Amino acid sequence: MSVACGYNFTCAVTESGHLWTWGVNHEGQLGCGLFPPNLRGRIEQTLVPQFHGQPIVMVAAGHNHAACVTDDGALWTWGCGVWGQLGHGLLDNSGLPFRLGTHNFGGSRAVMVTCGSRHTLLLTAAGVVWSCGSGRSGGLGYHNPHEQLLLAQVPVLANIVMVAAGAQHSVALDDSGAVWTWGCGRHGGLGHGNTGDSSVPTRLAGCQFHTVLIAAAANYTMAVATDGALWAWGGNRYGQLGLGDIVDRLMPARVGAEETFAGSRVMMAACGEEAAMAVTVGGVLWSWGVRPYENLGHPPALVPTLVDPHPPVPGGAGVFGGAKIVSATVGHGHAAVVTECGALYTWGRGSMYPANVNPALHAPIACSALGFLDGRTRRVPSRLRIGPIMPLGARIGRCHEMPSDRGVAFAMCTHERLGTAAAQADAEDSEENGHANSDSAFHTMHGDLLIQLLVACRSWPPGRAGELEGIIRLVGGGLMVRSTGLLRAPAPA
Repeated sequence: MSVACGYNFTCAVTESGHLWTWGVNHEGQLGCGLFPPNLRGRIEQTLVPQFHGQPIVMVAAGHNHAACVTDDGALWTWGCGVWGQLGHGLLDNSGLPFRLGTHNFGGSRAVMVTCGSRHTLLLTAAGVVWSCGSGRSGGLGYHNPHEQLLLAQVPVLANIVMVAAGAQHSVALDDSGAVWTWGCGRHGGLGHGNTGDSSVPTRLAGCQFHTVLIAAAANYTMAVATDGALWAWGGNRYGQLGLGDIVDRLMPARVGAEETFAGSRVMMAACGEEAAMAVTVGGVLWSWGVRPYENLGHPPALVPTLVDPHPPVPGGAGVFGGAKIVSATVGHGHAAVVTECGALYTWGRGSMYPANVNPALHAPIACSALGFLDGRTRRVPSRLRIGPIMPLGARIGRCHEMPSDRGVAFAMCTHERLGTAAAQADAEDSEENGHANSDSAFHTMHGDLLIQLLVACRSWPPGRAGELEGIIRLVGGGLMVRSTGLLRAPAPA
């Protein structure tokens, strides 16, 4: 959710809450306006300045549309709207983000948004799910076989803490760790033991695991359990379930045994159309499935094939400069990951022609979902610099652990009882009372209190989003959550 890969485009949120996009834009999915037919894409990163000064918490990308949640709890959508998936009340595309305030979804703040191929799911702080878009196959969660142009509440569900969307099916996770699915059941993507569609959210029966994170794409679903085990079900034509074969699963199946991920617990999972990824507690990236262009980030010899699909394989040593990975996302022919220090790596297919553009009639279009100016295909992950600030670009993700030395400096500069603020108060007190006081509160602070202060100085998603473990993992705080034992950030000091 700090980075989202769409069909042929990519969105990224920086630590400051700014949104950058690049790639194909033939339906306005970059959020920077609709372009003429022969200029329907961007090879360079573009800042989207359309959010009324509100920092972005997270972003989601579907087939050809995208959405984000801002600090004020509003939802913004843009791109393809021909199925009503933008929630604007129209069936038109929108080249610029359109704001949907809380009055559009029951008055509760938006916490999380996810995009399918033709529909959108929104989670509010009240634990309620709202949906809009195509009602075919029941993906909206209520009986409407047509297009739903405005957000409508999904009945049955309550106390939901996370949502995920496949191509035409939907998944929700409640606060008890139970998984609910509905929509298109083709290939078993709903996990109920059959291939039938359902417009009514149904709880997975007989699950032997307590879930903390869900992911979905195309016609399959994945779930990460409390014990770090990864479960998968649905379509498996390309080996994207990670089970070492190409056989569909109608019920949840564990991805390998305990040793599959070198004995490490899985922290988060990401699903693409034909490939999937997972990040383990040690910050190691694992991937499986089939794609051309080696978009799994492995050396060519390790890339799975249709005739011999591999189980999960770890990324090559040193590919990410020795840094730990905290989140990953998979698109169509490309993928991206974010490291613990906020660095962004992308790889996969380079320059392309946007859909519906005839290369015989138009000059080659510099358009790439990777974000590099040369437009080349990259078979191994390459670090991408975002924005003009800092030598290596802005940090990606709203959720990072601040190093202790930076935390001390941050506290001394910003806290009213510490550092410069405290020194100013001491100076004024000395002037009034005629004596010097060289010790500020910072210098005399108890060690445990100092540690609590440093913890509170972390960059963290605001509001309810910062309390939900699954969302924290997606926006970049997964390793920190596990390493500290915290499921939420303390209140600011």
